[in-house]
Amino acid sequence: MMLAGFEWGHAWLLLLLPLALLPWFNHNLDKTVAWVNLVPVDPLSRVINLTLKTLSSLAIACLIIALAAPSLPEQKRERVGEGAEIVLLLDRSRSMDDPFAVKTQAASVSVGAITPSVMSPVII
Repeated sequence: MMLAGFEWGHAWLLLLLPLALLPWFNHNLDKTVAWVNLVPVDPLSRVINLTLKTLSSLAIACLIIALAAPSLPEQKRERVGEGAEIVLLLDRSRSMDDPFAVKTQAASVSVGAITPSVMSPVII
């Protein structure tokens, strides 16, 4: 499904985005104080509270968007670059056709059978 220029794997999960507002609902965490004038105004706590609520809402929204699996559609781009030049050399001279072993060894290796007379160790 295309939405906002993205392809979404599970677009129905975007319906859960209003859950990002959950940190903003008050759960009545205020303490009951007998005399409110005794409690000083604390602006630092208010800033920390707003920051934590904003970050938690952002985290929830990012998780929901990540679960919806957004991806960019396939795009073709032409790129021109300079690379290494490849040279392929084929040598068909007579020396490339000659086996490097004795004729009996070459025949036994090509057939796959090893005769008892040719069981000498080969040093590489």
